[in-house]
Amino acid sequence: MSTYKLKAFFTLFVGILISSLLLMSCADDDSDGPDTDAVYEQDDQTARPAINTVFNVSDEDKNSFNVTAPVNQSTFATAFESRLLALNPGYTTN
Repeated sequence: MSTYKLKAFFTLFVGILISSLLLMSCADDDSDGPDTDAVYEQDDQTARPAINTVFNVSDEDKNSFNVTAPVNQSTFATAFESRLLALNPGYTTN
């Protein structure tokens, strides 16, 4: 291949590469951040289904546990302890 043909091929290749990069680049239509007007509501404690199934007997308690933030779940401690002792009387709190 002659030097002229090699330069022409290289120029064509670079031109196609640059054109394809420009055509396939991302559009600048992203928002500036999260939707601050949206209202989000916690629906379920996905990582704790067994705790909810075993220790919360009524549907009302299960739903209440699901929407309670983990930092506030100490309110369920007494009910959980009594249910645990009912399921396993040999359990001790040490």
